[in-house]
Amino acid sequence: MSTPIKLMSLATVRLFREYVGDRMIIVGAGGVSSGADAYEYLLAGASAVQIGTAFNREGASLFDRVATQLSGILERKRYSNATDVVGRLRVSGNDWSALWAARGNLPNPGAR
Repeated sequence: MSTPIKLMSLATVRLFREYVGDRMIIVGAGGVSSGADAYEYLLAGASAVQIGTAFNREGASLFDRVATQLSGILERKRYSNATDVVGRLRVSGNDWSALWAARGNLPNPGAR
């Protein structure tokens, strides 16, 4: 289930990856409690993900569960490893509207 913070964070990760390319490590944080959440952040451009609140609720066993789920997703999608996924999200054409809803005051990346 997506939370407002996760949606904002995913959009921000995507926009930062667009601006900095591979020159910077980006850590995705906010609403990560499953392998699917981690996968979404990787697709958006995160080099790593941070788990906070879910760890407080579930404890250290969360890390094994998320890693197992993420590995399963990567295998089903035929990726060799998580780094192959980073930044693979592509917005079709110039339609940034899905990201703009949560972008706040970030500039339009298509207007460079």
